[in-house]
Amino acid sequence: MNRDAFVRFRKIMLVSSTPSQEVERCLRNAAGEIVKVSDGEDAIERVQHANFDIAVLVSTGKKMDVAETFFNLRDIKGSMPILIVDDRSDPHCFPLFQAAVIAHASSNTQALRVEELAGYLGLEPGLASPGIARRRRHKAGHNPSR
Repeated sequence: MNRDAFVRFRKIMLVSSTPSQEVERCLRNAAGEIVKVSDGEDAIERVQHANFDIAVLVSTGKKMDVAETFFNLRDIKGSMPILIVDDRSDPHCFPLFQAAVIAHASSNTQALRVEELAGYLGLEPGLASPGIARRRRHKAGHNPSR
């Protein structure tokens, strides 16, 4: 079996003006492909030309704030789920209480703390994907059908 059989999302767009290692680690365990962009303008450009299963907004640079980026993404791909993640290690992130107000405007949008991201993505504690864990047991000779 390959890793693609276990990922929940084929393609995730991560919007973060500064590297967010904890967010990236979660996404790597939940996605086949992660497309990282550093600002809202690039996020809008990418969504116009590619399909994403979900967008994760952490911070969006100086020209556009998270709210403006969110509403532009929503106008372009209304059905795409969007997560707004409050990552305290990112000095440019959008505070959770403001993200919650924006998320309330759309049924397929969630405002989360970085600690809640793994649970939302369906990952086990410690950021390990349940599918990856099953694959490791199978490779070790464990046959669950016996």
